[in-house]
Amino acid sequence: MIQGADPKVSDEQSEQVERSACPTCGSCSGMFTANSMNCLTEALGLSQPGNGSLLATHADRKELFLNAGKRIVELTKRYYEQDDASALPRNIASKAAFENAMTLDIAMGGSTNTVLHLLAAAQEAEIDFTMSDIDKLSRKVPQLCKVAPSTQKYHMEDVHRAGGVLGILGELDRAGLLNREVKNVLGSDSATNARSI
Repeated sequence: MIQGADPKVSDEQSEQVERSACPTCGSCSGMFTANSMNCLTEALGLSQPGNGSLLATHADRKELFLNAGKRIVELTKRYYEQDDASALPRNIASKAAFENAMTLDIAMGGSTNTVLHLLAAAQEAEIDFTMSDIDKLSRKVPQLCKVAPSTQKYHMEDVHRAGGVLGILGELDRAGLLNREVKNVLGSDSATNARSI
């Protein structure tokens, strides 16, 4: 830390900066890689609605964990006991879902690392999602919100209070920028969840 090397800055001042630089435990409170990917996982339909912006220390996180665990068991049983392949992540995260995830990323000003991660995930899932798709989206999707580090005024807790990922997806849906026929781990379509916000 530069201030820590400055002899004019006291140890107390350095400690104050260290304690307030990255508030809360878990991931940092800005749109860096961890939070960006968490939001995109929700947009892909692979996590519970509300998971993308809920802070690690929020009281609702425990219920979300419990519901996610139950849903994983249900989906696993559907696949192994009923031979239901629709429960597999690669059948939930379609090309349309990848497009929705990148649309969200652009609208939120997410980490540039998401490009690498989404392209790698699409390749692993054998989905034809490329830089050309990302380029097309980047030319039509507006940035709807500024979250740290784009600004120091707003952080993930502010995104959550304003409606979270579903709130942003709802705005994108109203603008005609989302693919509506995508599923999520709950079995419903993500656009319907977004429109309910």
